[in-house]
Amino acid sequence: MKLLQDSNRDLLLFYPSVDAISLKDALKLIKQRRSEANASSLSSDISHRNNSYSSTRRSTTEQKERTITLLFLDATWKYAQEMDKSCTQYDMYPSHMIRVKLDPIKDADGMFVVGGTNVATISQFQPGRFSIRTPPTPKHLSTTECIAWVVSIVEENRGIYDTLMRPLDLMVKCWFIRQEEGEK
Repeated sequence: MKLLQDSNRDLLLFYPSVDAISLKDALKLIKQRRSEANASSLSSDISHRNNSYSSTRRSTTEQKERTITLLFLDATWKYAQEMDKSCTQYDMYPSHMIRVKLDPIKDADGMFVVGGTNVATISQFQPGRFSIRTPPTPKHLSTTECIAWVVSIVEENRGIYDTLMRPLDLMVKCWFIRQEEGEK
């Protein structure tokens, strides 16, 4: 909780809610906040220099290298919903946290779009790969699907999604094989 409460960290909560924004918009907001913080720091540094005070200022490079903390509620849909409700009700979420939703939809060209980003340019995105359990809607994703997608976008590395999805695909395949063997 101490890590999450650190207002010097960028914190994204991935959970579908009415006030959640797209991943694309969340990353823009982080850039905006960092830019404002850097401008404020520069202004403060100039003010201190004019008043003969010494202070250290974070460089633009340091601002860009700040860590983005990704928070996912990992549980069944019912329990994830209860966790979010409790955290919201008891005001446990930090005020600097940004709520993010990943809403896979098809664009005009029939390509899947998640969080405002065209998936085809990043990876072979296929929603609903975790077919062992039924999500509340076809647009809902498993935690693994969310993590793989988000990390590949945040890290700007299209191979991350496919690499992280391999174990999930194998687990689902093994589950179905065991189901078939059990039916024989």
